[in-house]
Amino acid sequence: MKSSAENHLDRVVYSSATRSAAPSRKIQLKNNDASDAQPSVKPSRQTVERASDLEDDSYYLEAKAEAGAKDELNILLLFQSAGLRRLCLWMEERIQCLPLFKDLFFIVRPTTTWNRVVAARHGVVFIFVYYLLPMMLATALFEGHGLMSFGRQQVAEVMNNRFTLPKVFVYEAGSAVITLILICLAAVFIKSFANACHARNNIRQCLTVMLYSVGPMFLVQWFNVFPNMYYWLTWLIGAFLTMGALYHGLPRIMQPDPPSAMGLYIGSALTVFLLLLGGRILTGYYLTGNFKSLEIWLTKAAGEIM
Repeated sequence: MKSSAENHLDRVVYSSATRSAAPSRKIQLKNNDASDAQPSVKPSRQTVERASDLEDDSYYLEAKAEAGAKDELNILLLFQSAGLRRLCLWMEERIQCLPLFKDLFFIVRPTTTWNRVVAARHGVVFIFVYYLLPMMLATALFEGHGLMSFGRQQVAEVMNNRFTLPKVFVYEAGSAVITLILICLAAVFIKSFANACHARNNIRQCLTVMLYSVGPMFLVQWFNVFPNMYYWLTWLIGAFLTMGALYHGLPRIMQPDPPSAMGLYIGSALTVFLLLLGGRILTGYYLTGNFKSLEIWLTKAAGEIM
């Protein structure tokens, strides 16, 4: 048993320990209350923007992750379409090297075709030899085959008269020569119209426009190979296609002033139409047998040569 003195000593030690611990506890409670009562600090603008950027980045990453397969498929289709387009353009450039397809592109895609003609800058001799001459030969071949196989009705004859080879040669050669003369005359008239509009163009540009513009007319005349085909119908369609090609080619080759461009086209188109009409009337009269004596003399000469 503890004595009274020892009990008194224990009480004194306990009370002193309690008093020393109380201030630290009060300080801790005070600090906790101060931290709770401390007002919240407002985040800076940069912090907010950074948080929004992170949210946007996370949203973008989530959306990309969700549509990953779809995006890959779209990218693949995009590359395939771009490659297909380049392939089509490459094939179109190669196909247009052929006179037949160039005439078709003058009809269906005149703007692109004329732009490539301007970029190529071929000479008149090259255009004639590589473009117009093959079309003229092909037209003569088709028309000649039709005349020899089915014939044409001439004056004072009821049935169709089949043409012989010398007679076909004379007609097709004469048509080609007349067409070339008309092309040269049309180029001279176009140059005079351009000079009247204060444009400085040379004869080479005018011949380039005409040599390319008459190509669709030769292409349409291929249909004359069929029996009972009206030559006037094919000529009329070809003449209007020539006017269309001239409409797109004249401003790109000759580059007139915008105020005078329409006047230059109207004057040139009317002149070309009248010249081609005169050539068609002349060859049509010969084809129907109205120049009988001239036909007999030329056919005899061609027969001796052939």
